[in-house]
Amino acid sequence: MLYKGLIRQVTNLPVDFMIEKWLYEVYPNLREYQFKSLKKQADESVAALSNEVRKITPQKLYNVSNIFNYAYLRLLGFHIDYNFVRPYNGTEFLKPGKKLAERTKREQEDSFLGDIRIINTWAEIAGIQKWFEWVNFEINN
Repeated sequence: MLYKGLIRQVTNLPVDFMIEKWLYEVYPNLREYQFKSLKKQADESVAALSNEVRKITPQKLYNVSNIFNYAYLRLLGFHIDYNFVRPYNGTEFLKPGKKLAERTKREQEDSFLGDIRIINTWAEIAGIQKWFEWVNFEINN
């Protein structure tokens, strides 16, 4: 379950950021609702910092998940001008998460192949690139 959860994070968060960015730019009338949704998501992500979660989660998964959460929330925060990452101050996730967010911002490309590239970048940085493989759904159906 935890393994699949981390794979879901790495394959969704970079793409989710692009979707949230697009929604924010194209649909300004939805910003109030979008913010509420993002704040709820941020609160759930920050809950993963707890000692209770740390105790029951393998260290690699705990660390990588929190680095991913930080990077995602940092990217969102800069885009919508809100600090979602304040609770990460003083944690070991701040520096690698910031580095991941900066690289994502620099390398992201608004396309299907761009999504795959940035997901692969996140996986490689986290050392989990061999935990999943891309499957051509058109061939396998």
